[in-house]
Amino acid sequence: FSVGMATTSTKASGSGQKRKRTSSSKSGAVKLSSLKSAVEALSASFDPPVPILESGTLTFMDRLGAGGFGCVYEGKTEDGDEVAIKTVAVKSEEDLSDFCDEARAAWAACNGPPVSASFSPICQTLGVSYSLSPAGSPRCHLIMERLDVEGDLHDVIHDPANWDDEPSRIKPKTYAFLSPTGSYTLYTLPRPLKISLFTQLTSSLLALRAAKVLHNDIKPSNIMLLRSRGQAPSSSSSAGVASVPKKKKPPASRGRPRPGKKSSSLSPPPLRARTKLIDFGLSSHPPSGGYVVGTAGYRAPEVSSYGDCGYASDVFSAGVCCLELWVGRVWSDVEEEDEAKLRGDRMA
Repeated sequence: FSVGMATTSTKASGSGQKRKRTSSSKSGAVKLSSLKSAVEALSASFDPPVPILESGTLTFMDRLGAGGFGCVYEGKTEDGDEVAIKTVAVKSEEDLSDFCDEARAAWAACNGPPVSASFSPICQTLGVSYSLSPAGSPRCHLIMERLDVEGDLHDVIHDPANWDDEPSRIKPKTYAFLSPTGSYTLYTLPRPLKISLFTQLTSSLLALRAAKVLHNDIKPSNIMLLRSRGQAPSSSSSAGVASVPKKKKPPASRGRPRPGKKSSSLSPPPLRARTKLIDFGLSSHPPSGGYVVGTAGYRAPEVSSYGDCGYASDVFSAGVCCLELWVGRVWSDVEEEDEAKLRGDRMA
């Protein structure tokens, strides 16, 4: 969403921009019967159909995150399986349409032709559901696999342990940034880990292309780093946290390392880390266009200027992520919402 699920974790990169409404869109309260019909039609549009879980069989537990597109909860199914549940309040036909678009894209992305026989780089969607809130308001649910995560790619890149504020020398094959005071800050993330994470992101792109799905909001905070077997939970993630990590205070400026302490809240990731791509709240099927989606700084120029979304725009977003992963930061002294400066002319 932001968890895999929902777009809740925006970090310093800003939140994903929601698709624009069309003038013909309907508004007004949605009846439970309309909700049921829409969800059943969504399910039947796939073969095999998307599982519809009775809301009474779902147990909602701790809230994992919240954003503009809904809340994500830790939960369990009737069989005791641990899941993550994204809940969207349906206040209008537009909300219902957006939920169905997200569920359709998420299900297609994780059920397309496999790109690996042993591991899926896409967060798995398990089914959909609908219910009435305690206040009587209709809501839809997207049920996803529960991910045991160490953090996201943004956490890894900007972990203080991966930055040296007082390097004795500039090491080969590393990147350093000169501060206004004349001192250097060295980016020390191990090269083998960079290559491993880069490969994982490439697999995600291949999976999206094979499923004919556009993600439209690829950014570091939507790339979750899975905890490896035997790896102790970090202080930043409670045991069993699924796809959405708890919110953290973003850095003072885009892409800059946090000053001060070098202690890390993350456990050192293995050099062959595995990742999962989450958050299909802005996804669509090609061809797609006419509205601006995504996050400033990672959004392709043609999307920002003309709203033209395609496979190439996802590749552009992934390329910015890879560049940030490789060198430590991308955008230089740019305000979060300064869209004009985020179209390619202010690279660090």
